[in-house]
Amino acid sequence: MCALLKAKSPSCGYGEIYDGTFTRTLVNGVGVTSELLLQHNIQIYTEKNVQDLIKHNSDD
Repeated sequence: MCALLKAKSPSCGYGEIYDGTFTRTLVNGVGVTSELLLQHNIQIYTEKNVQDLIKHNSDD
């Protein structure tokens, strides 16, 4: 399974997220939704790596 989420979102981000202070400050990490999905072995994709998702699905 996989999920396509919004990059940098404090909720959905993966790898780099806004810190939630509304100052456009980025920090390394994953959003809360991404963390929950990862705990259930669901692969995360964002608009930054959507081509990988397309390739992954075309291989099936």
